[in-house]
Amino acid sequence: MIKILQCNLGKSRETTDSILNHPDSAQFAVLLLQEQYYSPYLNSSLLHHAWTLIESATLSEQPPRSAIYVNNNLINTNAFQQYHVPFSDVTAIEILGSQGQRPTLIINIYNPPRNDLITPLRKHLQEHLNH
Repeated sequence: MIKILQCNLGKSRETTDSILNHPDSAQFAVLLLQEQYYSPYLNSSLLHHAWTLIESATLSEQPPRSAIYVNNNLINTNAFQQYHVPFSDVTAIEILGSQGQRPTLIINIYNPPRNDLITPLRKHLQEHLNH
């Protein structure tokens, strides 16, 4: 079982720090965060020793609005990989299945107001996902 916490952080540094550092967060294998704090000095969302940060690889003029943090204590870095989607507000990872098990695809979406991102994402997945 994979425990996931999903939260929109409203671009707050304090809230992002709190989620990454709070002892209760350690029970979750994956954090799906939207509007996480983005540091212009790091040119990245916040980094943390206990979490592996995954951001969209699709370039955009604005900072990423979705991120996935994988708990280093619960999921080995060899057990997942980023799954590329051509949308800057979408971040995805594939958790590799153990022997004989199929991989699990986890998708984090920041769906901007008045902009349907779900329909083009669904179309992309239907065309490119290996069933």
